[in-house]
Amino acid sequence: MMMASAQEGRGMTGMNIYTGSSTEASEQSLDLPPPGTSEIQTKTTTATNESLKTTTTTTTIKEMHFTLTYFRFGGSAEAIRCAFHMGHIDFEDFRISHREFETERDSGALPYGQLPVLDVTTTTRMTRTRTTKTTDDVSKIDTTVTTAPPSPHITTDTSSSAETIRLPQSTAILRFVGKLAKLYPEDALTALRCDALIDAVQDFNEALRPTIKPYKSELNEDDWWSMRWELGTFTIPLWLRRVSFQLSEEGPFALGKEICICDLALYVIFKWLGMGLLDGIPNDLVQQHDRLIVFMDAVKHEPRVASFYKDEKVKLAEAAAIEAKAAKAVQANLKPTRGASPLQQQQQQQQQQKANGYS
Repeated sequence: MMMASAQEGRGMTGMNIYTGSSTEASEQSLDLPPPGTSEIQTKTTTATNESLKTTTTTTTIKEMHFTLTYFRFGGSAEAIRCAFHMGHIDFEDFRISHREFETERDSGALPYGQLPVLDVTTTTRMTRTRTTKTTDDVSKIDTTVTTAPPSPHITTDTSSSAETIRLPQSTAILRFVGKLAKLYPEDALTALRCDALIDAVQDFNEALRPTIKPYKSELNEDDWWSMRWELGTFTIPLWLRRVSFQLSEEGPFALGKEICICDLALYVIFKWLGMGLLDGIPNDLVQQHDRLIVFMDAVKHEPRVASFYKDEKVKLAEAAAIEAKAAKAVQANLKPTRGASPLQQQQQQQQQQKANGYS
């Protein structure tokens, strides 16, 4: 499967954890990854006979490693990538072309035939340490022996295993990463408000989806422009007004003074609306709401968010260069059959572009 080869090629950065070789070692400080990505369990048992005491300490360490797979642009993975960055959680940011996506989808490797997906690899390491030494009970020690008592005998054995599961659905992934990154509310009612705003983003996506490729091909041009006009004139302005009413008056973020994943989800959509990339939809709709302007400014200048988009700008530029180079190579290979009609030439070009993942 493509994912396996990709992970092997890049490798996964392990998190160094001191497992120790004695009972005392388990009490030392451990160099742990961010909270939520690891778990340590220690169990100690002691058995004593007439002259020896054996202490067995079993330490089990579970670590999670993450690989996020999505296209080379932001889209449904943008908020997820930002949450990883804000939580200082290492992950493999695997960005693929449309052609690679089709290969994955057709192979059945994608649970719902969609991106993004998150691969979570849980590595379990078990260390068992046995320490054997003489008992502290002097009455049980043979006083006729003139040699010093033996020093503690320590033996250690280790084992490890790994399991990978693939998780779909962008909002589910965002919530999961948000919890690891401490960007998801612990209070149940506040979490409900957060979820409601994230679901509102899904309402927006559902309304827009019929006019987005590949669904756009199912509409004639007049119907498509009519739908876009209705979206830009009625549907989206009404949605923005309703969302603005749901934002906390305490501000500056959606739920108050602390940023959380619903802020990231809303910010991505509002930013997209302002980029002028949606034909037929005005790019100033967000700017018509004072509360949304304050919200956008607060999220944009949050230090961790600003740091993410600074790095993301470089990655998107690199991705654009890769796409441009690949598209140029595709065009160079487009050689219509001699004598073919203009319609046949167009069909041949479309087939060639589809084969190269640029349809």
